[in-house]
Amino acid sequence: TAARIAAWTVGLLVAIIAAVLAWLYFLDWNTMRGPVGRWASMKLGRLVRIDGNLKVDLFRLEPRVSAGGVMVANPDWAKGSQAAEIPHLAFSFRLIPAIFGNAILPLVRFDHPNIRVVRLADGRTNWDFGGGNTGWNLPPIQRLLVREGHITIDDRIRDLSFDGTVSSEETS
Repeated sequence: TAARIAAWTVGLLVAIIAAVLAWLYFLDWNTMRGPVGRWASMKLGRLVRIDGNLKVDLFRLEPRVSAGGVMVANPDWAKGSQAAEIPHLAFSFRLIPAIFGNAILPLVRFDHPNIRVVRLADGRTNWDFGGGNTGWNLPPIQRLLVREGHITIDDRIRDLSFDGTVSSEETS
């Protein structure tokens, strides 16, 4: 009968959802470093690696993600070190808005990042990830922490070189 088919369908859907939630809860997220790195590489148009621990805590209203040993490569034309080497980064996001496609990041933290910013005389930049220097479409970040960061800037258009450290705490 139709009622029996509906009951079996609902039961099957509940079982599938429960299985997916159990899988996410018990998943060793370190097994996902490669796929997450490949996804980030595809989005940025260059190599992204996560060599350290990847930890994801999804079961809260503000899920947390932390990763160690994150590396973002420079474009092929940029000589020298990587664009970013981040020994540890962490962020949290609001779950309910994220479910509906609206990312809000209450916290983004970088510990000891080493960032290299390059702009050549012909206008090429290592921070252009395929958007044509139109800027990044970042979600709102409520609190940004940079702890003991190192930044190197080499801007050939403005004839500017900078090598320094940065630590910041920004709240809104």
